[in-house]
Amino acid sequence: MIKLMFEAGLRVSEAVSLTMNHFDVSKRYLRIPAEMTGNKARQDFVIGVNKDTMADILKLMDGEDKGARLFPFNRKTAHMHVFEIGKKVLEKNCYPHMLRHSLATFLLRQGMDLLDVKTQMRHKNIATTSIYLVADPVAAVKKTEAIFDEMRRSKE
Repeated sequence: MIKLMFEAGLRVSEAVSLTMNHFDVSKRYLRIPAEMTGNKARQDFVIGVNKDTMADILKLMDGEDKGARLFPFNRKTAHMHVFEIGKKVLEKNCYPHMLRHSLATFLLRQGMDLLDVKTQMRHKNIATTSIYLVADPVAAVKKTEAIFDEMRRSKE
């Protein structure tokens, strides 16, 4: 559950509502109906799923009814599960929404355009996505040096 929540940027309410009917296995995507977002979206969203994650989901649901929920959790137990795993693995308090924050920050640091991250995170407003624009001073210095190096080379 944690892996899928991070990779797809799922809200906890979306994750605990998933069934195999939400997945297109051959095309490796997950469809999140607008009504599953708790009025956070006006339209269905399609999110690509990593092939290893899809394989894990297929193993998890092997022999299960396609309409059966993917994870046997409600919102409260999902919170507890993420919290316990975070304590054990990262030795810090973790919450499901932190997975969304981490994904948005990661995508932006990898160079994904802010509008694309907004779409991936299913935000209505770009201002919501912009909170993940965290300045990285080390990266800024390296990029600035690279720009000046390129300018010097072009003058030679």
